[in-house]
This record gives sequence, structure tokens and C-alpha cells, in this order.
Amino acid sequence: MTLVQLLICGGIILAGYALMQWPSSLMRKTGVLFFCGASALGVYYLSGQWWLGFIVLVGWVLFPVSELIYILRKLRVPRDRILEVVPRAPEQFEELHGLTHDMAQLGFRPVEDCEWYSPMHTQFYRLFVHESEPYHAGLSYIYNEQFGFHFVSFSSQDNSGRVWLTWDYPLTYGLKMPPDVALFRALDCDTVSDLLEQHKEFLAINNVEGGLVPTPVSAEAARARLDLALRKQLDYNLHEGILSPERISQESFRYSWRGTLYVTSQVLRDLVRL
Repeated sequence: MTLVQLLICGGIILAGYALMQWPSSLMRKTGVLFFCGASALGVYYLSGQWWLGFIVLVGWVLFPVSELIYILRKLRVPRDRILEVVPRAPEQFEELHGLTHDMAQLGFRPVEDCEWYSPMHTQFYRLFVHESEPYHAGLSYIYNEQFGFHFVSFSSQDNSGRVWLTWDYPLTYGLKMPPDVALFRALDCDTVSDLLEQHKEFLAINNVEGGLVPTPVSAEAARARLDLALRKQLDYNLHEGILSPERISQESFRYSWRGTLYVTSQVLRDLVRL
């Protein structure tokens, strides 16, 4: 590789880095493409073979996709999702106190802390009810020893029994929602107040804000709603073939090939939309 070629690759990398600092998603995606192109061009300059550079470009896509497929095929989903009431929240959930305070400012009252544990990770939920409005809310934290992330959700139920759910779940969701759940994923909200406004707009756009059903505000009712939602979702994904029974263990399910390809396509779609 000559000095000129080295400078060309370095310039492309610097341009890609600069583009990735922009708030525009289009600019950030262009910056990623610059990085990929620089690596392919560098391999071409070093080897003199264009097809080796092409292989590097294809590898940027195939390697993470193949790794994702491998992880999904190894992943196991417990057959029984049992929510257990917990006396205290995870210490890692540092944002919990501030988010709970923000919820209180919006008129929501916390009624229960519960967890669902699996060998892969733990899901913590703080459930909220609103005394005067037909809205329910939850602060959720999913974590294991290596990482953790949280999200906020607001939900309402209409006269037909359909649930309208708005959340800011940051990652690609690995299961399908049942037909009686209408989901709006709002990722551009800076505060829980913004997310609640998005939920209200979601209801208004679909003309259901006037036909919402008030539901009990007790801790038992809130936990029962979440437990029912988790069980219905699991049953639906089994029915749709996203999950299939584990042949060896009777205590868990695994992703079918259909489910694996579905989740992979969802991940790629989200990457394109970033």
C-alpha cells in the first residue's frame, strides 16, 4: 500500500467518523458505510484483488447475521413465566427513583414490584396505576451480569378488550404481539411525559380515547394484567410457529427456523432505520 492509498483510506475513515457524530440518522448510516468501504478499499490496496475487497464488504453483513442466527438457535425461552413479588428493586437500576418521581408527577401511583427470572436474564417490573384515568404504566428493567437496559410503557384497554400499548423498548423485540395488542414504539421521547403524550395521540388517531375501560387499580389486578399479557404472548408465538417446544427439556421453548428468520429480519430492519 502506497502513502497515497493509505491517506485515501484514512480520509474515508475520518469522514465516516465525522458523519457518525451528526444527529441525522441518514448521516450516521452514511458514516457506517464509509467505514465499511474504507476497510474493503484497504484490503484491495493491500492484495490487489478486487474480489477480496468485495468479500470484506459482504462479511460486514454476513458475520453479524450468522452470529445472531447462532445465538437465536441456542436461546431458550422458559415455558412458565412466573412473576414473583420482590421486596426491593435491582441496585443496577439507577434511573428507577427519578423515573418513579416523574410518574408520580403525572398522577401515577406505584402498586407493585415484581420479577420474572430466566437463566438468560431477569426482568424487573414496577407497575403503576392512575386513579382517575384509564391508563396503566410500567417501568421495566432487563438485565444479567453483563448488561442491562430499561424501558417505559403505557397501556389502555378499549371496550372490545383490545390493549393499546405505547413503549420505548430500545432493542428489537424478539416475539410477535398477539392480534388483540396494538403496539406503538416511540423512540424519540426524552421524558415519560413525552411518552404519555405519544400514547394519548396514539389513542386519538385510532379513535379509541373515548371508549377506554377503567380497570381495577389494586396491586393484584396490575400483576394479573401483566401475567396474562405474558402468557397470551407466549401462546400466540407458539401458535404462529415463532417458538417451538424443546425436544430435550419440557421446561422451555426454542426459536424455530421461522422464528429465527423473523427476528433476524426485524433486527436488520431496525438497523436500516437507525
